Amino acid sequence: MDKIKLKKTLYIGLGGTGVATLLKVKKCFIDSYGEIPPMIGFLAIDTDTAASSKQDLSKTGGIIKLRPDELIVCSVKNALATYKSNPATYDWVPSANVSKLSSIAGNGAGQVRSNGRFIAYFNYDKIKTSIQAAITAIHGLIPLTSRYTVDTNVDGVEYATNINVFASVAGGTGSGMLIDTLCLVNMAMTNLSLPYNLYPWIVLPEVFRAMGSGPAMANVLYNTYGALRSLDYLEHLSPNDPAVNFGYTTIQQPLFNYAFLFNNLNSAGISFTKLTDLTDVIAKSAFLPANKMGDEIQSPFDNIKVQQNGGTYDILDKKAWAASAGSAELIYDSQAMGRAYACKIIAALCESMNQVSDGTDHANKFVDDANVLIRENQGRDDVIDALLSLSPSYTLTIDGNTDTNEIASYIASTSSDDSVIDGIKENYDAKIKSVVVELDKKITELMDDTPSGSLASTIQFLESLQTIISLCTAELQEEKKELEQISAVPVDWDRELQNIRHTGLKAVFSGKISTESADLLSDKIFRHVQNLRDIQRHLWGIRFYDELKGTINKRYQSVLLLQTKLNEIHKKYVDHLLTLQQNASDSSKFQVFLHKDDILSVSGYVLSKGDKNAFHQYFKDNGGLAQWLGCDKNLIDSHLWNYVEKHAQVQESLKVNIDDVLAKLPSAKVLEYLHRLKVLASPLWSYDPQGYSHTALNLDKFVIVGVGNRDNSILASDSAYQNFFDMNGNKASFASTNQYDRVYVLIVEDLLPVYAVNNFSTYKKDFELKQAQNYQLAAYLDEKLNNRMNSENFSLIPTIETDNVLQYWVYGFVFGYVHYDQEAGKYWIRSKQKGEPSKKFRFDLSNQRDVAYEIFKTEGLYKEIEASINKDISEHGNEPLNAKIQEIKDNDSYFTEYAQLSPIEMAEYDSQKFKTVKNLVDQEIRLMSK
Repeated sequence: MDKIKLKKTLYIGLGGTGVATLLKVKKCFIDSYGEIPPMIGFLAIDTDTAASSKQDLSKTGGIIKLRPDELIVCSVKNALATYKSNPATYDWVPSANVSKLSSIAGNGAGQVRSNGRFIAYFNYDKIKTSIQAAITAIHGLIPLTSRYTVDTNVDGVEYATNINVFASVAGGTGSGMLIDTLCLVNMAMTNLSLPYNLYPWIVLPEVFRAMGSGPAMANVLYNTYGALRSLDYLEHLSPNDPAVNFGYTTIQQPLFNYAFLFNNLNSAGISFTKLTDLTDVIAKSAFLPANKMGDEIQSPFDNIKVQQNGGTYDILDKKAWAASAGSAELIYDSQAMGRAYACKIIAALCESMNQVSDGTDHANKFVDDANVLIRENQGRDDVIDALLSLSPSYTLTIDGNTDTNEIASYIASTSSDDSVIDGIKENYDAKIKSVVVELDKKITELMDDTPSGSLASTIQFLESLQTIISLCTAELQEEKKELEQISAVPVDWDRELQNIRHTGLKAVFSGKISTESADLLSDKIFRHVQNLRDIQRHLWGIRFYDELKGTINKRYQSVLLLQTKLNEIHKKYVDHLLTLQQNASDSSKFQVFLHKDDILSVSGYVLSKGDKNAFHQYFKDNGGLAQWLGCDKNLIDSHLWNYVEKHAQVQESLKVNIDDVLAKLPSAKVLEYLHRLKVLASPLWSYDPQGYSHTALNLDKFVIVGVGNRDNSILASDSAYQNFFDMNGNKASFASTNQYDRVYVLIVEDLLPVYAVNNFSTYKKDFELKQAQNYQLAAYLDEKLNNRMNSENFSLIPTIETDNVLQYWVYGFVFGYVHYDQEAGKYWIRSKQKGEPSKKFRFDLSNQRDVAYEIFKTEGLYKEIEASINKDISEHGNEPLNAKIQEIKDNDSYFTEYAQLSPIEMAEYDSQKFKTVKNLVDQEIRLMSK
């Protein structure tokens, strides 16, 4: 058997989002291979101890958790005190965020990015050791007997190790730890001299805002801007630049190859409002590339690097490092189908065992069975005869010497409690034991008898038996009452003796007794003893029935309890089947189900007589259903499940392969499904170069299709489908996933400078607004790095000819395109591209001049002014424009008549707070003075 080929891959999850994604990636591998292959590794880094208890479920229902060696829980107790005791070590902490260190308190980062970095920095050795251990583990020797081997290209060279880091940049933990984690990975791989690719997988803030609002969402845009700004700066580093000092290491080149960014709206307009759905898509996107994709020299991901290094994707001076991806699945869930049939069959078996059946005949036959014989009506005395003989073993002979003492002694020896107790107790014990044995045998026989046996007939048998015993008990009680009334009449045995001595003339003269009279007295004494013995028999017979009735009631309650448990199990699996059917009917944002109709049809499955016979025979051969009496419901459930999972219908359902399903469908229908997959797998982003790219963006796009086995999959081998996913001149790659119930589709789109990712402007505006408001929280991680970026005037926006933009900004005020609205407190511009038609195309910029100018520049609004002025020049020539500009220069009137500063800017023009405003206006004045 061919070995399974996989690429050496390490997955690292940061914070809550990272841990959630990591578990879902583990699920992909376990669903595919039943275990984690040796060249695949996982490492979670979090501040939350609850990460150890987080779990997911495999498709077979197994629990998936992080192993202890796959989780580093990092914390800092007394973070503020730690900072104060060694401020030189932590001199990178933003001054505005020092006070925020107290919110760590051994817990998380509290939505403060620098807190996240503080925790990572404090636990640097711990994280470094764990990363090195994880990398070493996936590079360990794989035994020759293993079913796995490392994937190689056509030349037999192993692909570079892929390291994927999952994080959200909206909060504090993942966003704060991301750069340090990337640094530590680079250090570890460099020390090992191993080729590698490092990819951050970044969740943008929109999904969190879709999930909630309020104070918890106050900084998500702000934090995201700070994270992207730092990453972008580091990605622009060159070996010629001074190194960036991170304390434990220095950085002088980009930290990673490129990053995958995920919005919650894909390019097909499908939105994700649940983080779990988004992490599911990300996990499957990161899972597929680890699988065997072929023997090409380079993977499609390597091709991106080649183009990236050549600057193909750059816009002006901004390097492209942002990609995105989307994934979707076409599923014929054979596991769900198997579970559905199992649920239906278990429910049907539970129902079958509770079918109404008459147990009266069984009860009568049991009472009269030769090994039981417990009837005490219809002229029968089965029980009391078995307990004690009615007649004593001998009779008392009456003669002339008989006295009352002899009679009393005889009566006592043949009928008193003491005289009969031993014998009757021995008989009683033997009888009750034998009847209970036969009762249990009968219960077992009824529960396992096929096809008539059932739980219901057992219940009716016990109910009927209780009725018969109640009738027999009542009869014994009535007879006992009559016997006790007879025995209650006192007998004067002395008088009886006197009477027999004075009967007849002959007896009087002879002094002898009459033989006939003696016999009559002897018979009377014998009947008296019988009456007393009969009372004992009835007493013990009633006691026997009471004990037997108690035993029967225990069995009855036990059977009823079993019936209740089976009813609960029946309901459980009826509900479970409905859930499976509902799940197959749900519309998913990234899954297409082929098994919907089949799983709905399971409701119509009917147990055959053969099914019932096989079921009863199976359990009869394995101890019988009676062994379930008194069992825990979960144990009964597992017994049923163990049986039914071997059922032919269940096994047949589990064997269904999605290729078999697709092969039976018309090609047009298959192509329809594949088209839906392509739409659902659209990358989770959109982009806008904001006017800085004068040519239409034509990004690279390629597809990886995950199939059970790429060598024989219908999609990879059938000419009708094998080229369906080719995109932008890139051939689709087929990856073997060892999962035969689904097809994965991963679409990767690349690359862009990060500023061109749609919604970036939203993050930037939020950042600038908070900066203008002197917001008391820094979104950056490192004070020294931030100062360096500021000193270099680093911007995420491309550098363009600033003089031209500034010129049109000034012309905007001079010729009435740009205004300051005193009432609204806003700078605004009339723009047919951005403005609202209902407001005469007014587009608000900002309440602060420097921020308004940045928006004017980044949104490309200067181009409309340029076009309008050029149009005027073409119609009227340059003379009017030049004359107006010369007039302003001659009169030095730009500042006083046209600049339109806001009242607060004018009032505090020379204050530190409005330094950037003053710098901008000074540039405007200088431009108009040339």
